[in-house]
Amino acid sequence: MQSTIDLVALASREAFTLEAYAPLQDRVQEIPGSIQYSIKRYRKQPDWDLEDLGMVVYHYEKKKPSERYLELRFCVSGNVYCREKDKECDRCQFAASPSCLERVESVDLVSFRFSPTQLRQFVKAKKTDSLHDNILQFKHGSSFVKTHPICPKTSHVL
Repeated sequence: MQSTIDLVALASREAFTLEAYAPLQDRVQEIPGSIQYSIKRYRKQPDWDLEDLGMVVYHYEKKKPSERYLELRFCVSGNVYCREKDKECDRCQFAASPSCLERVESVDLVSFRFSPTQLRQFVKAKKTDSLHDNILQFKHGSSFVKTHPICPKTSHVL
């Protein structure tokens, strides 16, 4: 799965890379026919000022339909990671104390990749020529990348 690290440079609004930092957590699922996802979680450094940001990547290959995909990438800061439980720190027994030594502020890079087959169910039954439906059906003939700030509700869900 393509790296989401370039999203961090956009979220920080400056030249920035996470390549020098070891991830706290690195989880990838790449099962053919299933939603592919990746989660990379890094320890947030005190001087990092990152905006929560989302990115839509529409990848269109005219001659190779099997290589088409729609990917949603997110850079979310402010989550708390638990070193003891190797997961997020919600309802964790260690988190009961604000001075918990197992709590680590993190920056999370989350990516979900969808194939044309998976997106087909979201296309309207009626014939329409909307950009939305053309993208979901992979009829839009050129690849693109679009970034958006993430609202607090979406950030919380991620």
